[in-house]
Amino acid sequence: SEDCSLTPRTVRSHILPLRTYWTWMLDNELLATSNANPFDNVKTPKVSSKDAAKEVRFSYEIEDIQKLDAAVGSGDDKMLKALFAFGIYTGARREEITQLKLSDITKDHIKIHAAKTRAGNRSVPIHPQLRPVIDALIANNPSHSPDSYLLFDLTADRDGKRSVQVGKGFSRLKTKLGFDDGHDFHSIRKTVSTQLEQAGVSEGISADIVGHGKKTMTYGLYSGGSSMEQKTAAIN
Repeated sequence: SEDCSLTPRTVRSHILPLRTYWTWMLDNELLATSNANPFDNVKTPKVSSKDAAKEVRFSYEIEDIQKLDAAVGSGDDKMLKALFAFGIYTGARREEITQLKLSDITKDHIKIHAAKTRAGNRSVPIHPQLRPVIDALIANNPSHSPDSYLLFDLTADRDGKRSVQVGKGFSRLKTKLGFDDGHDFHSIRKTVSTQLEQAGVSEGISADIVGHGKKTMTYGLYSGGSSMEQKTAAIN
């Protein structure tokens, strides 16, 4: 409806799987109807150029990251400190980080399973600066079970997302430092991607680190991906 609080982009992201699911039910004879798919040709709200500009996220400059790091470090929120460290040393998404479990941590890399895309499920090398953060989280984990969450002191919402509370904490902090809506936690991914590019890391290796799909058939469809040695050199 026109008064829907969801953005046009979010509405479209909901319609696509509904359309696919309807087709699947028809193909498997689970619907007692042969009517046209009701999710075809659905009109979604148009995005004005002004609103589209508001949705653009910008990367943080290195000086911005240092400012954020100092602010996060001076606070008492240990989970926010860990989230920020994972963000700047892996480029991982907020929810990917908060869904990590102890069993996802190996000696030299992190296994990400909770990505929103197929390319997002990946292994990311552990930066030397991130190792102490991980060790502290493991040592202080009240359960020590392999199925325990690495960022253990978080509460999931009704949809099972564990990043909402700590995400709001980061949002309040960055706003207090003067960053507007064009900068959020996701902007850290842009910073990491920028740093990898400026360091001369190939796009394929960078994509395998941050979890982006590869557009070429050779790399995107047939390649098994970058080696851990290649990704480790890039991360370091």
